[in-house]
Amino acid sequence: MKLYKNKLTGEIFGFELDGSQDYLITGDMEEYIKPQSLIDDELALQAGYLAKQAKVEALDRITVTTTAGNTFDGRDKDQLRMLA
Repeated sequence: MKLYKNKLTGEIFGFELDGSQDYLITGDMEEYIKPQSLIDDELALQAGYLAKQAKVEALDRITVTTTAGNTFDGRDKDQLRMLA
């Protein structure tokens, strides 16, 4: 996605990279490059999401068998069942 900022209003618009929306780019728009701080924030959010996703996938693969012979999955709701 390529970003353009309206010089008059400050609004930022995203357009497809393939050029299919280039006709929407008007003369009062200039190419917008994200500040590094916004890029860093987006990367941090993505890293947090990926870490959470990895945890969920790891928990989905865990099974626990109690001394009473009951078997539970490692998902959050199953952990609560084990505690009960």
